[in-house]
Amino acid sequence: MLKEIAQSGTQLQADQQRVMLEALRSLAGTVTSTDGPISLGLRSKLRWLPLRTTLGWTKQRPVYAVDHPAIARTLGDHLPVWQPGGGLQQFTGLLGVLKVHKLEASEAGVVAPDSARPDRQLTEDFRGAVCSLQDTLVRDEPDAAEAFMGWDWLMDLEVRVLPGLRIRMHPGEDHEVIEVPVDAHVDREAKALFVSIPEALRTTRGGGLAVASLFSAERAHVGHRWRDLWEEDWPQDAPVTPLVPSGQQDHEDRERLASQLRERELSRPSGPMVPAQPSSPVNPPAGIPSPSSMPAPPSIPVPPGAGSPPVPPTAEPRKLVSLGELQARTPQATRTASASQPRSAPSSRSRRAASLPQPRQGGAAPNERSGLLGYQDRDKEKTVLALLAEILSASGRTLEDQRGLQRLGADAVDSTGHFYEIKAHGGPEPADVSLTSAELTRALAEGSNYSLVIASNLEEGRGTPTLRIITDPLCFFEVESMADVKLKGVRDADADAAVWQWPDAGV
Repeated sequence: MLKEIAQSGTQLQADQQRVMLEALRSLAGTVTSTDGPISLGLRSKLRWLPLRTTLGWTKQRPVYAVDHPAIARTLGDHLPVWQPGGGLQQFTGLLGVLKVHKLEASEAGVVAPDSARPDRQLTEDFRGAVCSLQDTLVRDEPDAAEAFMGWDWLMDLEVRVLPGLRIRMHPGEDHEVIEVPVDAHVDREAKALFVSIPEALRTTRGGGLAVASLFSAERAHVGHRWRDLWEEDWPQDAPVTPLVPSGQQDHEDRERLASQLRERELSRPSGPMVPAQPSSPVNPPAGIPSPSSMPAPPSIPVPPGAGSPPVPPTAEPRKLVSLGELQARTPQATRTASASQPRSAPSSRSRRAASLPQPRQGGAAPNERSGLLGYQDRDKEKTVLALLAEILSASGRTLEDQRGLQRLGADAVDSTGHFYEIKAHGGPEPADVSLTSAELTRALAEGSNYSLVIASNLEEGRGTPTLRIITDPLCFFEVESMADVKLKGVRDADADAAVWQWPDAGV
């Protein structure tokens, strides 16, 4: 169909433009909905599909695309710029298979930026408008609000007036740099918004396109919203604190955590870690009763040639050691001390975890659900919480279950405000444990007011049920950043910890 329309020349009738649009939209839907890679046959056909450009129909590549009308017009005099007949963003999925090279206006630099004049009043007006735009998009255009993650950065830009404003576009190695006149442009390197005249800040063609070019989607909506803000009496209704998109909040949390982890790695002491030596009495972490007066636990006999206690036959249901049986046993406690110097805490640790909720008064236990297995993960956690509560009660502290409160970054909080994150295991303690971003944020913010409780051998027949309580765990373990965060070497690395065991009376 497009081949037939291409034979009509560049001046298309209205019905031909409609057919071309519908054909391209159908093609884009087919490409984006295809599971897996596109077949070689279809890819080969699309590569030589005739495209309507500013220099006429062509099968040759490369063809360029720009999601900025003013820039597209100027570049179109020098390069074949694609003219699909509608907004470019609806055809983003076709760019790769059609071999269309997209040029981003936001990546261009301003010509002679040092000749610009900073304008304090325009800068203040711009920041107020950005605040209102953010709030408006979060409330009314959520898709647009999630298409940009740099609101704080945008708010800090300075507005500068540069008559005859021009930017440099780089089509590629085979083409010279092209200078394009524009009404407004955000220069990332200069950290400024340049305008050709003060009035350009308020228009869709000026400030609207400049701001919208920073968004990954919904650019037309953003540009029009920008113009509407200036036409309304927005300064009187501007929010003091705009609503923040959820994606922006998550992005800021990840950036902050990444910065704190980098700082932590830089503060790591040089030299290899020293293996842990036999422990001696040391001061216990805050909130954990001292185990120094408790007898050392007996060693657990292991059959020759076996690396760990045997696992029950898979044909039998795996069950947890009952809480009543554990509470009837006499717990034994020891203290392990790290022989190496703990990593120093990041300087930003003193900041509270502002993005996390506060513990709920009276606790927040999760909803209980039955399952097909003999037990659930929450059953293990409940057992650990009960044992931990008994340990803390020796020092007059109570424990509240907070597992039902999302994004707290901890499973429980005691009566002094100390946070506990539980990692419960039916078998032996694993080599690594994972922390969610909320748990990492809480651990970084609380420092010595945060303990990691690693429970092991909670299933029947797996060994001696054990709790290892490690205060300020980020000081002792290597951190591997993934979607969540992994603490590596938990089982093998030495760390200051209180270790509580509930051996069978017959052992």
